[in-house]
Amino acid sequence: MTNESEHKYFHRLFCLIIVFVGLVVYSNTIHSSFHFDDYDSIVNNPAIRSLSSVPQLLSSTRGVVLTSFALNYYFSGLSVEGYHWTNISLHLLNGILVYLFATIILNQHPLNTRDGKTSTTPVLAMFIALLFVTSPVQTHTVNYIVERNGELASTFYLLSFMFFTKAVSTSRVSMLPYAGSVIFFVISMYCKEIAYTAFIMMFLYYVCFVSGDWRGWFRGLPLVFPYAFLTVMHIRKLIPTATMQPLGVQSSGGGDTIVNNMVHPWQYLLTQAVVAIEYLKLLVWPLPGRLNVDYDVTLVDNVWELPTAVPTIIFIGLLCIALTLLLLNRLRLPVFLVLWFLVVLLPNSSFFPGGINELMVCYRLYLPSLAFYMLLVIGVHKLFCYLGKKKGIELNRLRLGELAVLTGIVLFYSICAYEHNKVWKTEVSLWEDAVKKSPNKLRPHYNLGKAYELDGMLDEAEAGYAGCIEMFGKAPHSGRNLGIESYYRASLALAAIYSNKGKHTEAIELYKGSLKICPRDAEGRNNLGLAYYRAGYLGEAEREFRLAIELNPKLSVAHENLGALYEIKGESNAALAAFTEAVTVDPQNGKAHIRLGQLWWNFKNRPDMALMHLNEALKLNLNEEVSKKVLIATDIIKKQASHMIRPPIEKAP
Repeated sequence: MTNESEHKYFHRLFCLIIVFVGLVVYSNTIHSSFHFDDYDSIVNNPAIRSLSSVPQLLSSTRGVVLTSFALNYYFSGLSVEGYHWTNISLHLLNGILVYLFATIILNQHPLNTRDGKTSTTPVLAMFIALLFVTSPVQTHTVNYIVERNGELASTFYLLSFMFFTKAVSTSRVSMLPYAGSVIFFVISMYCKEIAYTAFIMMFLYYVCFVSGDWRGWFRGLPLVFPYAFLTVMHIRKLIPTATMQPLGVQSSGGGDTIVNNMVHPWQYLLTQAVVAIEYLKLLVWPLPGRLNVDYDVTLVDNVWELPTAVPTIIFIGLLCIALTLLLLNRLRLPVFLVLWFLVVLLPNSSFFPGGINELMVCYRLYLPSLAFYMLLVIGVHKLFCYLGKKKGIELNRLRLGELAVLTGIVLFYSICAYEHNKVWKTEVSLWEDAVKKSPNKLRPHYNLGKAYELDGMLDEAEAGYAGCIEMFGKAPHSGRNLGIESYYRASLALAAIYSNKGKHTEAIELYKGSLKICPRDAEGRNNLGLAYYRAGYLGEAEREFRLAIELNPKLSVAHENLGALYEIKGESNAALAAFTEAVTVDPQNGKAHIRLGQLWWNFKNRPDMALMHLNEALKLNLNEEVSKKVLIATDIIKKQASHMIRPPIEKAP
């Protein structure tokens, strides 16, 4: 076997090992449920239900990710297994890309070896990739389907970076790989904002491994200028979305701000200095008991407080040392890796708040953590090189010892990741774990109540929502500011439970109190209207339904409820118009189709229109009992089209 074919054989073998180990680690996640934002982005998102909407999806800021959801829906509907397989496959692909990335970087800066050869590079690169694939910190990204945006962004980020290294590997820039790099970079930007840091890392790569000294830096600037220009253009496109007011910073009808729920950029930056230290602790010791879907982080107000000052000094010092070494052209590999961690983490851990409830989240470490795994493997390798030189230990024994240590770390990571995957099995298990680890944070309590409700555990849900509301009342001002969204949503959810139990007065009062916080919430207005409707206050109900439609004309359920109200009042034409609007804005609204079928038959004597809407309803995911009633109604209409038949279908809302 020739040297080249031997290398190819080992590359393939190492890639297979990476894939196999990754499959074993994530083998217990395939049937885990949808979680959290998965419902808004996938389960309840009509935009992904047709491939015809792909051009429109691609025009959004995360169009590539939404398109991948549309493809998942096309092939497997809402079967969660298909979405998990895609996430796992992307993670394994990224593991292979990390192997190739590490090989490139290590070859640019050969390590000291015990036998004077660099044949250890592929083995070290394999262990770096194995740590990336098996790290328990990565379980958040892989299990949380919506965080596919981080996986996809990392895929195209790494491809863009590696094509760039290929382009600048010769004295003259190779245009074909350079063009490929730019294309992959653009795709990465349409996945997640971490792509904005790519041009900085490409420039640092050029400075560390290509230019030779600081005078060569100027040759690298024109090479990264197109990436920087495209980044600025994409940020400009993103600004209108980013400046939208979050929940709790909404205005009343007169335009007065109800509550200020924003984090000041300086306050956010100080907090992130503390969080960055916590990230490093997680990477060093990622036990399942330390991993949490919703960390409770205290906002920092004063840079001179000791818990803030120490992390700030550490990171400023680290940055200054790295930049000084960069100028002196010393320790290029560790400098590059330290800057990789700091820079790639930058978009969501700097002056730009990434969400008031997301002060610390593990998925932000997905790509930055690559630097840590490389430093860890290189550190172990250097340690054994040192032992070989100082102690004169036999080469084969050193090799076995190094392999044993690295394999042990991979095994430790794998066991911890496999164990932590169990937390993601269901919404209930996920948020029960979060409540245990963040008992004083409102959002885990609200989400646990919501999980109980989705699971049919209504008594537990009611207790959870009530507990969340009680916690908000006892929280200090800063805690209230952080938890106001959870308090608001818990109030709406508890009011809905009261309404369904017939406690209409309690429901109405709770809705009215909640809507003082966010008076322009269309869904909240619709729910208040529904409570009024059930209590028999039809005038107030009509007012709230109309206001909900004014706030959000595409809220199909508000049109449906307004139609039901008109039907009760005997205004069949107005009801027909409202139900028609309901199915126009959402053709998947089966209840509205059924009501239209009834109206067209009972009041207009139009069996053709009645059958059309009832047949449309049958195409949707109705429960078995309703489907049987609709089938009975269609049979009656077909057989007795000359008579006024009222299909025996339960009315709503």
